[in-house]
Amino acid sequence: MERTKTGFVSDQLERGEERYRALFEAAAEAIVLQTADGVILDCNPSACQIFACAREQLIGANVCEFVAPEGAPAARRFMRDALRSGAATFTLACKRRTGVIFPAEVTARRVLLEGAPHLVTCVRDVTERKWAEDRIRQDERFLKAVFDGIQDGISVLDKDLNIVSVNQAMERWYAHMTPLVGKKCFHAYHGREAPCAICPTIRAMRTGTPQMDEVPLTGADGVWGWLEVYAFPMLGDDGKATGAIEYVRDIT
Repeated sequence: MERTKTGFVSDQLERGEERYRALFEAAAEAIVLQTADGVILDCNPSACQIFACAREQLIGANVCEFVAPEGAPAARRFMRDALRSGAATFTLACKRRTGVIFPAEVTARRVLLEGAPHLVTCVRDVTERKWAEDRIRQDERFLKAVFDGIQDGISVLDKDLNIVSVNQAMERWYAHMTPLVGKKCFHAYHGREAPCAICPTIRAMRTGTPQMDEVPLTGADGVWGWLEVYAFPMLGDDGKATGAIEYVRDIT
């Protein structure tokens, strides 16, 4: 009876090991098992793919061999952090066997094997994500240059009339009230404590159509000119206004 029970437990352990091995081999992320000092003991097929080498070239190598030279000190520091705290996630410039450098998101977790600390490290190639982030930053810089290059004023408001963004023309006209972002438009632009009685922006958000009015240009010493304000509603998917864009011309 005892032998039967022992055999059952042994079978269950073997099946469990097979399941974990199947998950390990099928994982889309690169996974390596390494010693505390970085020697690779095991890896999955995705690790071979991401580092562009055979399994035999990974096993026995140090993980720092697959990190860009300038990133090796940081990699060692991150490994120490993971061993001390139990887990660490970081970005790192990794290196394929071919010498190609690529950005990676790395997660290392401490595990105990035969009483000794090891790390299970997952590596994800984030080249496409980094490219997309860089492209977004470039587009933002371009749009900001266009935004600030317009000589007329532009003010973006949310549905509660809070100023979300302004261009440099608005900052020049209302320099005495800077910073403008975060303030109510009626306070920053007109020195009022409540919305203006005649407000093209409120009408634009209420009707969902562009509106225009002439309003006084108020400076630190009072009214010193006139502005032509065009208000364009920003509508959400449900057709309701989420804010407005004010295009402002000095017609003094």
